[in-house]
Amino acid sequence: MRPYFWTGKNTHGHSVEGTLECKTLQEGRLQLNQKDIFDVQFFSVSPHYQDILLTDEHLLDFLETLSGLLASGMDLLNALEFIIRYHKHTQFRFILSLVSDQLRSGKSMGEAFQTFACFPPMLTYLIQVGEVSGHLPDVLRTLVEFYTFRRNTARERSRLLRYPLMVLGVGTILVLGILIYIIPRFKRVFSIMGDDLFWLTQIMVSASNTILNHPLAVICGSLSLLMTTKYLLKWFGPQAMSLLPSGYWKNFLLLTYSRSMSIMLHSGVPLTEAIRLTESLFPETKQHQIHQIHRKVFEGETLESAYRSSSMFTQEFVHLVALGESSGYLASSFERIAAFYQNHWEKQTQRWTLLLEPLVMTLLSTVIFMVLLSIYLPVFKMAEYYH
Repeated sequence: MRPYFWTGKNTHGHSVEGTLECKTLQEGRLQLNQKDIFDVQFFSVSPHYQDILLTDEHLLDFLETLSGLLASGMDLLNALEFIIRYHKHTQFRFILSLVSDQLRSGKSMGEAFQTFACFPPMLTYLIQVGEVSGHLPDVLRTLVEFYTFRRNTARERSRLLRYPLMVLGVGTILVLGILIYIIPRFKRVFSIMGDDLFWLTQIMVSASNTILNHPLAVICGSLSLLMTTKYLLKWFGPQAMSLLPSGYWKNFLLLTYSRSMSIMLHSGVPLTEAIRLTESLFPETKQHQIHQIHRKVFEGETLESAYRSSSMFTQEFVHLVALGESSGYLASSFERIAAFYQNHWEKQTQRWTLLLEPLVMTLLSTVIFMVLLSIYLPVFKMAEYYH
């Protein structure tokens, strides 16, 4: 049995949609025709739809639309059906259709989200809190703010990495052009010099011969390298930021952590549960530290003591948390911490951008200079010899 998302029309001419599992499309079409649903279109869904990864962009688009529809007075079920009808992501439409079916059976949206691993635990728990407290629209607005923040910081990280990669790509194309079109024109000149040829020129000639003699292997290798780089940037982009100085990476983690803690505590999530839910926001290499903090607080230690035992949290962070813990305004304290680290992180990002641009251009200029030197130095030597 293969899962499908389908759209069609009922006998009244109204558009309808839903999910179906069947062996063949003909069998599925027959089942829907028996329910008076015609003009059916099927969209194939991966059998592993439970494991799909919803990006922050997908979640933000969904939360913004749902929040706006609820604010306009539409009820939750009709709002979900509206999103299902007009959303572009087929897998997500399929999952939302299953969520909609569970809502009709009497479950809450938070309970329905819990059955799908693609929804982050923090989002699921906050929606449950909003449904129980009767403040779901307020919680959705808070989540929209949080995922807007995550999207904006992701764009800043991407921009910081994109510039050097783009310049590197342009430099690679220039070097390949020289190896393919320029070096072969000088081969006869270079061959006269024999073993006296400049060592860098020998490397360039060998690289040019390899590219011209095995073009298919070079093209396949280049495409493989390009796809590998794209994959690594997509899946390990945040971890790539850890190659920068530890202070920059730590400030970003503390910003994300304090922002998420502020949102959850303001929404009424218990402290120990809020700490547990933040684990999923961190890389796997850092999750064990959050787990240890959750265990210590659960066993009765103060939050200040638990944070102080971890190397991930700075003295400023621990001090501000201690002030909030002693005053009883912990949520507001995390909000101030988030504002502090966001300001600090943005300034660091600007500094790194200003530093990387001249460094990358200097590197590219050096590479091009060395390539040109490898071409023209032997020519100058030969001219000097004949003179």
